[in-house]
Amino acid sequence: MVAIPKAVIDTKTQKHLESIGLNMIHRGKVRDTYRVSSDALLVVASNRISIFDFVLKCQIPAKGEYLTAMTHFWLTQILSGFKNHLISDMYRKMDDLDIPTEIQKRALLVKDLSEDLLPFELIFRAHIGGSRYKEYVENGGVVAGAILQVGQDQKPLPKWSKLDIPAFTPTTKEQMGHDQDVTVGDFQIWCQEKHINGQKVIDMAREAYVKAYQYAQKRRVLILDTKFEATADTLADEILTPDSSRFVDQDNWEEAISSDPPQEPEFYDKQLVRKWGSEITTRLGTGIKRLDPTDPEDIAFVQNQKVPNTVIADIVSRYMFIFHRITKQRLYVYQRDCMGI
Repeated sequence: MVAIPKAVIDTKTQKHLESIGLNMIHRGKVRDTYRVSSDALLVVASNRISIFDFVLKCQIPAKGEYLTAMTHFWLTQILSGFKNHLISDMYRKMDDLDIPTEIQKRALLVKDLSEDLLPFELIFRAHIGGSRYKEYVENGGVVAGAILQVGQDQKPLPKWSKLDIPAFTPTTKEQMGHDQDVTVGDFQIWCQEKHINGQKVIDMAREAYVKAYQYAQKRRVLILDTKFEATADTLADEILTPDSSRFVDQDNWEEAISSDPPQEPEFYDKQLVRKWGSEITTRLGTGIKRLDPTDPEDIAFVQNQKVPNTVIADIVSRYMFIFHRITKQRLYVYQRDCMGI
């Protein structure tokens, strides 16, 4: 289980939910999961934040509410044609369970799909960049065993260039430590061994991403990449949030990649915290990413780092901005009018 600083564990919520008979069955980097019935779970998003598989000793105000509302928005408003894990009329049922409003704002009542979830992060990239860009450049456009689009004279596209078809670059889903890159072929072989149609899974998730991308683009927002969790036919976990996706303003992106040399666009997600973590000097050099999230010494080192208040405030403003830009509503209005809270 991931190491979480005691200072950011949501004990108040846990005590209340346990007092009404809901027992926690899993504590993740950001979300805590409680058993409601044999086939239903309550997933509560905290204000914790993680980078490079380390949970930091700080909280981002209202983050849990933004992540929950964002997932609710995509699954109920834009991707309603796809099977998902939400339980219908969930907020009336939360009322019946005596779950207070302050917790409901951060909670989703979902079907228990744990036995059927694929052990992979289904990562899709409409723009080539991030952790796989080096591989793309060094391997002549081959990423995760698949040939991606290249530019003129077979040269790699500039970082964050738009791909004609979103690339599928799966990873493992590790309970401890860093997720491991796998090829598309590895994913397909695993699915075949489990009698799952791997291509159907890929097509489902890619179609959901493309639909969300097209919706966001109409609002001059680009979702550079995202990751899904799913069963063979159902989307689960968080969907297209600032924790699972990279969002940029389209005008800013156009200006950044047309610069000479191309620049990084301004990200509206937790990239600013990653940048802060990438500049910290560690025993292995510069950057938290070099450290081992299973090593007690490295865990203690990271948890002793203080995230600047300016970074926290900036992250809050970016979550607020991207939520409003995507939904066209303020958080409290969306919670009242769309979630019924």
